[in-house]
Amino acid sequence: MDLISILSITLGLFSFLGGALLWYKGSVEKRYAAQRDFNHLKNNYQQMSEALAAIAKDMDTRFDSTDDQLKEIKLTIQYRLGGDKTLY
Repeated sequence: MDLISILSITLGLFSFLGGALLWYKGSVEKRYAAQRDFNHLKNNYQQMSEALAAIAKDMDTRFDSTDDQLKEIKLTIQYRLGGDKTLY
């Protein structure tokens, strides 16, 4: 074999190995980016779920307070009108 064919085979081999290495590096980076994006989405979902639970608890507390106030108003009206003193 002559020197040119050996150099071309060597250059081809190095090019192939360099391309394979770059392809592997790119696939690892894509996998890492996909995992990171998934974790961001999962954390965002968890934060939204916690916020909705806090809002629901706050609404429940407010509705209970409003219900108590309405019962007081109803009792006051019934007392002043001299009607039935029981709550339904």
